[in-house]
Amino acid sequence: MLLESKVIANSLLFLPLITAISLLNIDAFIFQIYLNLIVIDFSLGIVKSIRFGSFSIAVLKAGILTKIIIIVFPLILGLILVVSGFINSMDGFTTGLIKLLAINEGISAVYSCVAIIDNVNYPNPSLLRKITKKIRDKIENLFKIFGG
Repeated sequence: MLLESKVIANSLLFLPLITAISLLNIDAFIFQIYLNLIVIDFSLGIVKSIRFGSFSIAVLKAGILTKIIIIVFPLILGLILVVSGFINSMDGFTTGLIKLLAINEGISAVYSCVAIIDNVNYPNPSLLRKITKKIRDKIENLFKIFGG
């Protein structure tokens, strides 16, 4: 009886995730790759923090929360944009966003592997941080040009 209730509870937890994926017409294979890269990057992050003596439960909890936000953010953004009419659920915007996030997670995992192998604590480069910085710089340049 206890096993059945756990299965039902787990199913109810994943129901909103599965619903969002189907409503946004996200390629399930790409989403599965994305989730696998998140798990790999998180696991390598734990190994890296243990190796360099910076492991703590507080950092672990923050890492779990960050990964949950990384999983949920593109789905919420996609649902908001679809409901508001900015995008059509069939245009692939959310799948493209998930591909970008998957690339970011993959790069982070590779850097963690290299840091573990080389025994040097390299900082993880963030592809998204670089992209948002370029976008911000372009917007600031537009304000300079049109603002006088």
